[in-house]
Amino acid sequence: MLILPTTLSLITTHHCTAACEHCCFACNPKITKRIPKENLKSLIDEATHIPTLKLICFTGGECFTLGKELDDRVFQAHSLGFRTRCITNGYWAYSQAAAEKKLTDLKNCGLNEINFSTGDFHQKYVKIERIIN
Repeated sequence: MLILPTTLSLITTHHCTAACEHCCFACNPKITKRIPKENLKSLIDEATHIPTLKLICFTGGECFTLGKELDDRVFQAHSLGFRTRCITNGYWAYSQAAAEKKLTDLKNCGLNEINFSTGDFHQKYVKIERIIN
């Protein structure tokens, strides 16, 4: 039985604001390795050639460290007809207002889903209050 892909997960960067011992990609704040900007754009464009793909997931490391570029890539994917998801540890939600601003901006770019990585390992690096925000 042939199973066709429906989701493209892009490990945008190995840079992360945390250094969790259980991280499957061994991401941490010292690593700067990432998919180059032009390659990331091309990968999203190329995804249109795989008709079964419905969703593009931005992850890492910490995809939110890409800043405005994350907004641009979410907008690009959404404009091409993909659903979009980000996976984050929530480090950027230092206040409720900051969280609302960032999520509103991303929603306006076409973000459909967000997943928060949290738990005992993450709380060593990202306070639970940020996830709550």
